[in-house]
Amino acid sequence: MAQDAVTGVITDSLGQCIMGAAVVVMDASDTTSIAWEYSQEDGKFRVQYHNPEGKRVLLFVQAYGYRNCYLPLTGKKVEDVGRLTLGVWHVGLGEVAVQGEMPIRYKFVRGRDEFQIPQHVGEQAFDVNGVLRQIPGLEVKGESVSIVGRGNPKFTINGMEPRPGELEQLSPRDIEKVYIDRMPSARYGEEVSGVIDIVTRKRLKDELNMRLYNNFCYKSEPSDNANVTVNQQVGRWTNYLNYGYNYV
Repeated sequence: MAQDAVTGVITDSLGQCIMGAAVVVMDASDTTSIAWEYSQEDGKFRVQYHNPEGKRVLLFVQAYGYRNCYLPLTGKKVEDVGRLTLGVWHVGLGEVAVQGEMPIRYKFVRGRDEFQIPQHVGEQAFDVNGVLRQIPGLEVKGESVSIVGRGNPKFTINGMEPRPGELEQLSPRDIEKVYIDRMPSARYGEEVSGVIDIVTRKRLKDELNMRLYNNFCYKSEPSDNANVTVNQQVGRWTNYLNYGYNYV
């Protein structure tokens, strides 16, 4: 079956090529993804997709540190959109220094997308989702995280399945790398369509972290959901405690 295709080049306002931007072809009626690719080192991209019913489609471009871009496509079999210029998020003299800090770096390693997370990105994030929200190709809505085109992923920390509450307890400043595997091996099971592996930085000193959470709701009757997690690392030993209760 013949495929449609869209090509182009992604740059910033200074004409510098942007590598690793997520380029997604979407159904214009409901913004579901049809196909996606990442821009290459020279900023170029080519996304091939099937559109046998001739639906109206959009091109969506997302890159860390830049404003998202939406562009309606004309429906040509092969369409070149030319140069797409993304504007930066940061404006104003007080934020110029932020732009000069090292950005999230992307490369493709052994079939997985690797994102190197600079220390300042983790320090400015409130939680893990605050870091994931800045990675092209991931969609974060509240507590829900999905891989564009693949759905909700399975999470691992340093290649291992996290303990209950461990992912929520993880400090964003401890995140060194994030790997996205869109074609995980059979060991994860047939129902797993994608895996996000979070690699943490090596701790240089002992730490004690605590997180408290409480959600009180009153509708026809009151309900309360409370949770506390404590994570202590001393040398090579890690002690972890999680306690929670629901009152309905």
